[in-house]
Amino acid sequence: MAYDEPWEHMAEHAVMTGDVESFRNLPTQFQDPLFPPLFALMAGTELDSSVWQELEESYQSPNHGLFILQAVGEGMEGAERLAQILASRAADGDGNAAQIAGNFALNRGQPGRAIELLRIAETDGCGDVCQEPEMWLLAGMYWDAEPNEVRRVRDSLEIVTREISAEAVAQGHRDEVVKLHQRCWLAISDLGSAGGVDLEQTAALARQAEDLADNVRRSRFPARCARFLEALAAVQAGDPSAGARVAAADSAFSMGAPSRYQAAWATLLADMYDRVGEPEQSLGILRRVWMNGGEEYVQFLAPRLLRRARRAAELGYREEAIQSYQHYLTLRSDPEPVLAEQVASVRAELAELLGE
Repeated sequence: MAYDEPWEHMAEHAVMTGDVESFRNLPTQFQDPLFPPLFALMAGTELDSSVWQELEESYQSPNHGLFILQAVGEGMEGAERLAQILASRAADGDGNAAQIAGNFALNRGQPGRAIELLRIAETDGCGDVCQEPEMWLLAGMYWDAEPNEVRRVRDSLEIVTREISAEAVAQGHRDEVVKLHQRCWLAISDLGSAGGVDLEQTAALARQAEDLADNVRRSRFPARCARFLEALAAVQAGDPSAGARVAAADSAFSMGAPSRYQAAWATLLADMYDRVGEPEQSLGILRRVWMNGGEEYVQFLAPRLLRRARRAAELGYREEAIQSYQHYLTLRSDPEPVLAEQVASVRAELAELLGE
């Protein structure tokens, strides 16, 4: 079978950039039937009922389309319709659909709606343990999540991650790898707070797992976690080595395999660059597009855009700042009342930049 991924990436790039002509010039077999409806949605064209029915019958297509529409900041009415498709699946107990729709609600500034959906994702409709508990911790860091919800998950995770065997992690035992993964996110979300998970201790555990691992694939995650945790500890302590450690974390981030946490790592990395006095490096991180199978990671999309807008404005990149502000406000065009004041403040920032 021929290696066709480059063609697929070209098709995805054409959609992300709205380049209809390039898309039409691709071999027919790579013109995904989802893409023409996306072009139409980006142009603000209403789709007929048969197309919506076709989208509803396909699980991957609504996910993929929702990611793209958010990423390019176009066709938000279409994105809302796609989110409704996923929310209807979530109502039937589909945890994955609930997670995607919950992410969309958080980007839209609708934390109340997001909590309803993430509750479904947490149990996957079956009453089992949290499907991806880290998402709650990350929501507490960068999204508009309810603090009590985040704290509940944080406390439950702390109990189950108290004892971890680095040897078992290095041997690839799934349960121990998952526990180390969650322990690292606990340390990051606590940010060294009193009574929280110790950053340096967790970094040492990740380093031990990395040293014991007998192949690169197994050691990649502990290595990345260790570098980020060591950088965070140095930044918080005002250690002279902080800049070098942040650079080491950046290197580990750049070399690591793409994952659903890519946007979280990058947002954290941009914040650390800010704290060590390197705003250009921070903006460089926020400019990156993190793709996975043609889809931009939508986690933290709204806060990433706002950080980028403010940093670009401070550094004199006016057009970039305006574009990022506008994209952010497109996502947050219908926030819940609790966020209305915050969004109004951002509108004022953009108006001042525009000289209005």
